[in-house]
Amino acid sequence: MRSVLTGWLAIAWVWAQCGYSGGTCGGLSPDFAIFPPSPRCSYNLPLTVTLVPSGTGSYTVTFRYRLNGTGPWNGISNPGSNQHTFNPGQTGNHQFMMVVTGPGGCLDTVIHCYTITQKPTATLVAVNPASPQCQTSLPLTLNLSAAYGATIVSYAWYLNGTLLGSGPSNNQSFPAAITSPGTYTLKLVVTDTSGCQDSTQQSYAVSAQPTASFTPSATTLCRGGRVCFTNTSTGTGPSTSYFWNFGDGNTSTRPNPCHNYRNPGTYTVSLQVCNPGSCCHTTTQTITVLSGGLADLMGNGAQDTIKYCVFPGDPTTSYTVTFTDGGDCPGGGCTYEWDFGDGTPAGYDPYQCPSDPHLHFFWRVVGLPDGDAPEWLRTPGLGLCGFPTCPGNRCI
Repeated sequence: MRSVLTGWLAIAWVWAQCGYSGGTCGGLSPDFAIFPPSPRCSYNLPLTVTLVPSGTGSYTVTFRYRLNGTGPWNGISNPGSNQHTFNPGQTGNHQFMMVVTGPGGCLDTVIHCYTITQKPTATLVAVNPASPQCQTSLPLTLNLSAAYGATIVSYAWYLNGTLLGSGPSNNQSFPAAITSPGTYTLKLVVTDTSGCQDSTQQSYAVSAQPTASFTPSATTLCRGGRVCFTNTSTGTGPSTSYFWNFGDGNTSTRPNPCHNYRNPGTYTVSLQVCNPGSCCHTTTQTITVLSGGLADLMGNGAQDTIKYCVFPGDPTTSYTVTFTDGGDCPGGGCTYEWDFGDGTPAGYDPYQCPSDPHLHFFWRVVGLPDGDAPEWLRTPGLGLCGFPTCPGNRCI
């Protein structure tokens, strides 16, 4: 459509369509190009474009623009260099108009559109099978789903930077995509009709199969004895979990636990080692607990640090032991009377020996130096005897 008006008033009446060219100047063929070319994406903003006149004939030019093809025409932001800057948020189908002043003051106009699109959104909807997985599931086929976008023309999937495949479908399957354990980066790149792209990524883990193993501090011990388990499992990491079953109803999740066995018997100890993705391995060992007990040789109700395993009536299990007052008379001057409960005559030596080589409870009497009545102290431990003689009154 050609305006019949002249001057700047004519500009307001230009039929503003992309690619329009017309005016009152004959013999001119004006045009211009925009660099970088359209379309561009919102993530390119702020964006400065350069308007470059072309065509034939002698003329001068002035550039105008309007956002989204509506409203009044405005001067470009940098007319001295024929450049204009779009700021963040200025997406849409914009218009540039070149006003040509030819010989005799004639006017022509050329209009081009410049599109800045809002970038698409890449969204991972589902990854099957879900992470983490176990080495025993290899090789893995990945079934991938992305959110559908009306303007998206390509969905491209990458694993650790390597393209698995791409296409127009938002649901794709890739057989044997993963063949070894490790931590992977799964990336989705979507491209729309304007060439704008967006991407998203997430980690995908395949755990190595661990090998459970352990070493007990003892495999045969006395009733009440303590076993410490050294974890020697391999293929483990910071996310590895441990589950111990001591065979007597007790469990632990510590990497290297210790456990006391209260009753004689044969116990199967199991260790299950698990990496993420239910990647587990289990091993077992047998612990034998004998019927003999542990002597409370310190006379304080606590198990002695030395594991004396003494069996009733067994003359081969004899030990030389020193009984002390256990700190019951910190000021000194106390007298002692021992009663082993086996008919051994009571003595006043702080060291005493029972006569019967069997298991006995024992009690101690402390005579306090201030004249108070003697205090009977019952130690809950076992005084264990099994010897033919009692050298030096220092044994049980």
